Amino acid sequence: MRHNTEVDDIIQETVLKALARLAQFRREAGFRAWLIQIAINESPRSYQKSARSRVSILDQSTLAEMELVDLSPLPLERFERQERSGDCL
Repeated sequence: MRHNTEVDDIIQETVLKALARLAQFRREAGFRAWLIQIAINESPRSYQKSARSRVSILDQSTLAEMELVDLSPLPLERFERQERSGDCL
């Protein structure tokens, strides 16, 4: 894991999954080993989620939703400036 936030996310997911599946815990295995196995299984999922979220920033649908602002003057504004300055034709 590269960042502490990724580790925190994995720990949170591990605890949530363990609590949700506490009834499935078999007493012959140690509780700590069970939690560690859940965390091991969660690590690749967390990596895949973060990789998908980085890629989705460049997704076409995401780009289409973004408001792009063109700060260059509108053609009419350019024409009016040229007309006022006498640069037309």
